[in-house]
Amino acid sequence: MKTISFIVFLLPLVSTFMFGTLVMGEILKLPDRELNLLQFNEQQIQNDVMTITGIKNTYEKSSPININVIIDDSSFSCGDLFLSIHKIDSDKTELITQSGFFGQCFQQNDQLLPINDEFVEIIDIPGEYEIIAQLHDKHYKKIAIVSKKFLVI
Repeated sequence: MKTISFIVFLLPLVSTFMFGTLVMGEILKLPDRELNLLQFNEQQIQNDVMTITGIKNTYEKSSPININVIIDDSSFSCGDLFLSIHKIDSDKTELITQSGFFGQCFQQNDQLLPINDEFVEIIDIPGEYEIIAQLHDKHYKKIAIVSKKFLVI
């Protein structure tokens, strides 16, 4: 009976840990890989580094929301841009949409982000919304965040 319980319960558990350790060790041997479980050392940059352009204060429902982002900091020469829209209610916020634009490399001559792509969303439900733009540098050591509220009527 002990042999069966060992085979059924303990052997799969031990083999899973061994296989996981082996895979993680091989992945961490690759160049530019590091294990960073606690990512609290990421610096947050002030809002004056990034600007959202093309956003209006009020939109009619079913009209397109088309925005771009301008970066004014030379330390963000490349990075990943994330744009999200949240619906703001009195007691909670709800994520409506989120888009990611990876590998955004740009010059410091006010080039608009996202490069070779566009962010266009249509919202059909009236209410107050907030768009949040986050730009992480290439190594995920620095982050720039800016947000803007708008109404859909």
